[in-house]
Amino acid sequence: MIFRAVEDADLISRIRKGDIEAFNILVSRWEKRVFNYLLRLLGSPDDALDLSQEVLLKAYQNIRKLEDPARFGPWLFRIAHNESYSFFRKRRPETSLTKIRICSTAMPRRVLPGVFPSIFRSL
Repeated sequence: MIFRAVEDADLISRIRKGDIEAFNILVSRWEKRVFNYLLRLLGSPDDALDLSQEVLLKAYQNIRKLEDPARFGPWLFRIAHNESYSFFRKRRPETSLTKIRICSTAMPRRVLPGVFPSIFRSL
């Protein structure tokens, strides 16, 4: 495993110098692991594939920000984690105003006197 980390670090230094082939090698090493991680989180192979490509693109765009090339794996999985949660936030259904009004009308008015007067005035 130490030998592999040295190889990844060498590839990263080559990528930083503009070597696209080094990035292709790095992608071939990590793409399956990133895809499987995202598949476990998302549950959809199509979504996991799309997000895998976005994660690898972000990694390429931000490779210069990676402080310790030996920590490429955890850094890449953090990008995947963050992208998956952004994906969930985008897909989360919005709470409708009707649902909020139904919940607020069901709330007893005597429980919190004067605390939320603007809510009760609008009803």
